Amino acid sequence: FIPCPIALSNPIVMEAPTEVATTQFVIPQHPEELEERVEGQYCVDVQTRITLGDVEDLDMVLTSANTCDIVQHEHFDLLYSALRRLSSLEPDVQAKVASIIAGACHNHVTSTAKLLESLEQGNAGDAPRVTSKLKLHRQAMRMYVFLTSWLVTAGEAMDGATASSKGSKKNKRASAEDEFVWEESREECLVALLSVAQLGKSLLSLWQGSVEQAFISCFTRSAYLVLGNPSAGKNKDLRPCLLQLILLPIQHFGYGPGEITSVVDTVFKYEHLCAPMAELMQVIEQAVGDDLPSEVVHAIGSMESSEFNSDAAGTRNASAFLVELSDRLPTTALNCL
Repeated sequence: FIPCPIALSNPIVMEAPTEVATTQFVIPQHPEELEERVEGQYCVDVQTRITLGDVEDLDMVLTSANTCDIVQHEHFDLLYSALRRLSSLEPDVQAKVASIIAGACHNHVTSTAKLLESLEQGNAGDAPRVTSKLKLHRQAMRMYVFLTSWLVTAGEAMDGATASSKGSKKNKRASAEDEFVWEESREECLVALLSVAQLGKSLLSLWQGSVEQAFISCFTRSAYLVLGNPSAGKNKDLRPCLLQLILLPIQHFGYGPGEITSVVDTVFKYEHLCAPMAELMQVIEQAVGDDLPSEVVHAIGSMESSEFNSDAAGTRNASAFLVELSDRLPTTALNCL
């Protein structure tokens, strides 16, 4: 299921340069913050009418020309506006928007990997040209990851609403025919995010320095959100991708300390994630060592008794998690006693 690292030896047509936007795109904590006018930062002009023809035209631009064209206002703003009101769009438009975002994000990773390879080989041009290319690809990468992460959030919300509203078998058959089925797009979006995360430390070259937390958290936030959905969280085919989206930021960007609270909160909140979270600890230990798994065990062990007494379900979850962790990582569990 997990896509292989990008084969840089494959021939890729170099894209025509696109003018870099003069305003910086900053990934917001909440999407609607992009509608606020802040000097020097990107501001969205929300579009109120979105048709299938609009998104099909954009699909042609981003797939047949230059993935960096997303930095142009009319292109990003269309996708932003579509996600803003995704639940009210026609099903065919919803499906097309999801396909465009995931596909263009994945294609931009391929384009960026080719650029970084050229940079390493000294074939990317003179210094000013290299700086311009990196800025352009960086701006586009932020936009794609933001849009894909937001699409995951919107898709999971729609999936939950659909599940709660379904009634009879007749209604289920009708919805299958007439509604946008997020489950069919979920994996494509997660794979697109994973392809970005798999760039690993190459992103440091693209950023020409450290990568901001707001960008990295798009991967982990999306993974935890999907894991929280019982049907997705229990899906063993989907799980490796979700665990990798949490692991890679830890492995490449030292994102571990922030994950201790996330793991503990997830264990206490979701009964169905006791085993997957233990599996995550095993994956992390195999990749980067036992520090984070040990810290998670210590965090649970150091909780006040009142916290356990007030949350009987969470306490049962924590116990089940620790039992599963002991089976998977007996040495780590023993060292924490």
